[in-house]
Amino acid sequence: MKPVDALSQLCAMASPALGAPDLPGISMGLHSLHLRSLSELLLIRNGFYALSQALHVYPLAGGAANDCLLSWNSTELWRAEYGELTDDLFFFAADIFGGQFCLTRSGIGVFNPETAEVEVIASSLEEWARAILDPSRGNILTGYTLSVEWQRKHGQLSAGNRLVPKIPFIFGGKYEVDNLFQLDAVKAMHFYGFLARKTHGLPDGSKIILRVT
Repeated sequence: MKPVDALSQLCAMASPALGAPDLPGISMGLHSLHLRSLSELLLIRNGFYALSQALHVYPLAGGAANDCLLSWNSTELWRAEYGELTDDLFFFAADIFGGQFCLTRSGIGVFNPETAEVEVIASSLEEWARAILDPSRGNILTGYTLSVEWQRKHGQLSAGNRLVPKIPFIFGGKYEVDNLFQLDAVKAMHFYGFLARKTHGLPDGSKIILRVT
């Protein structure tokens, strides 16, 4: 019997598809690298939530206006906030905090929205899916445990929302339920982008004044 691949396993434990199952023109507008495997994933399930909503994979089309792949990667939605810091990246999923999983020229990366730093964690989407499914590594990559704890205390997340730190993590905010609140993902990325631009290139230990108006 042929073993079930990790992408299929991930889809099997996920929510119903967020977008329509019919994907005409799936190759249009997508980053050429890893296109085939991304297409295969979306053909299995066109966008979904998994791991208690800690993982959000964007549908190609047919989902909410702001979370389908092409609109999410457009400069009109939130990427302009980062300027050139998101060049050559194609975002296809998010963790519970709004951290982005992306296609890069070197493989599958994790984009830290507060700093715009990218760490390549896999050479393929299949390897990425295996990492997500690994209990210990997947928890670190998605924030699964905090998602469960937060929702146990506050109730289910609204569709399209992520858990954002009251005190940003880069300023010493703790990865704890009491430091998190739910916010629309687009608004979260605008805030994160502001932080990334203001702090990008500063040496560690720099003093920063954050005025909230």
